[in-house]
Amino acid sequence: MTYNSSIVGLTWNSFNGGDGATGTLKLGYLTLGSKLHMLLSGGGATNGALKVIKLVRASDNTVLINTNLGTVTGVNNNTNPTGAAIDTSAYSGETVYMQLEDNDVGSWGWIALFLNSVFVEP
Repeated sequence: MTYNSSIVGLTWNSFNGGDGATGTLKLGYLTLGSKLHMLLSGGGATNGALKVIKLVRASDNTVLINTNLGTVTGVNNNTNPTGAAIDTSAYSGETVYMQLEDNDVGSWGWIALFLNSVFVEP
């Protein structure tokens, strides 16, 4: 999937307070299909594993998928929006919320999600 890097839209990022800021975002409820698509970007002198993406079952708060920026986008440090798709076929029909965590306190440690880019593929 290719996206134009000049996309302007509603974003959430963990940069508030500077590079060393950390934080968690819990995003709404989604009913999963075969894949979950989104645009992400993030940076950091450390690796993308510190920018965590979780899909959590809404009914009991069980983490169904626990992945990270580097795994889903293929890059650890990218200031341009990068298309990501998470295979959710094993959990199709489950209602979940997405939880993004920035655990990177290093230089340029941040993650951003373009909220209007999140969609479920049936």
